[in-house]
Amino acid sequence: MRGLCALFFSVFCLLNPLAAGADISEAVIARYNSAVTEGADKAAIIEASNALISEVIANPDEGDAAFLAYEAAAMLAQLGDWASALEGAKFVASAPVLDPAAHPVPLDRAVLAAFTAWQLDDNRQTRRALDEVLADAVDTEPNMISILAFELRYSTDLHEKRRRKAAISAGEAAHHIKSVADIFPEKYVTAQYLAAISLFNTKEDPEAMRQLVHLKGWLLQKADLAGKGAREWMRNMEYRASAWQLAMDAYFISTNRKTVRDQEVAQIMATYGYDKYGNKLGEYSYEGVGEEINSIAPSKEDSSEKLPFCDGQLNRSPRLKYPKDAGKYGRVGAVLAEVDLDETGQVIDPVVLASVPEGVFEKESLKAISKWKWIADETEQAGVTCRLHRKNLVQSFVFLFE
Repeated sequence: MRGLCALFFSVFCLLNPLAAGADISEAVIARYNSAVTEGADKAAIIEASNALISEVIANPDEGDAAFLAYEAAAMLAQLGDWASALEGAKFVASAPVLDPAAHPVPLDRAVLAAFTAWQLDDNRQTRRALDEVLADAVDTEPNMISILAFELRYSTDLHEKRRRKAAISAGEAAHHIKSVADIFPEKYVTAQYLAAISLFNTKEDPEAMRQLVHLKGWLLQKADLAGKGAREWMRNMEYRASAWQLAMDAYFISTNRKTVRDQEVAQIMATYGYDKYGNKLGEYSYEGVGEEINSIAPSKEDSSEKLPFCDGQLNRSPRLKYPKDAGKYGRVGAVLAEVDLDETGQVIDPVVLASVPEGVFEKESLKAISKWKWIADETEQAGVTCRLHRKNLVQSFVFLFE
């Protein structure tokens, strides 16, 4: 193979640039290599890619013609020039397969052709052709075109509110991307998250909860190894998954449906090294904080305090109320909020981390929780043998329509 590791054909020629055959112009290939490896602008890359496709089509018998056309067409697809990409993809699809194991393999050729045809003209025929070829590609090694095809397919289904199709297409995308999830974590997480939500919205299946629990465990593992920026988005996705898990659980219980029990949640999370609240197994002690208010590990600042946190309970007054105008959004909702406690145990600085559905229950949650207070079991010991202030506590709220 010349030029490309099959997974990375964006700026892929850094080590081994595309080489010219006997008849294909070395100047055209050099121009293409230069455009994709030296950070040329989009217009320059498109122009160079089109020139390479034209050169290959003019010399179809050259041994590397299919390889060169595939690379140029795939680049055009990534840049959204679907008409030009389809021209190259059609050439690749019709080119003889001299070696079934050599890049581009027949399935990669088929994916590129079906994907570009669908993007250029989304109709029943092109969608059916894409579905068929992606069904064959689900269990194969991903490349940038197959990942993009799976992504845009489920994005289209979601945009067009085709929930049943979205549940399938997002699930297949997550399955396809999983083997390279460490390389493309956001692509994998987004697909898996949307697959679970779509499954619940379509079938109200408890399996959606299990998928979210697995996703939370995976995110926590990766966040522990990732840099600060990656940890932030991973934590945000974990909160969103947690809010959906709470809402799903509340729905199943309120409708007397089978749900995923706490024991099973704990078992799943334990396979990733965490308890059911997302705390590392065996690493933290909660110093008397009840499970209701503690759902993430205490901050470093909290764990280094000289005084332990006071045993007690949260005075939940005033009580949460189901917003009058929220009924149209369904029976249930869930909110995760992060709070601090001051020296008196009063809740301060509440912030919503995630909410399901978004924009419905946040206001009521913040209004109520800002008035809550942690009451020590032995009030005279607060500040003497134990403390009331604490940071970064996560409180969950579930809203049920009665």
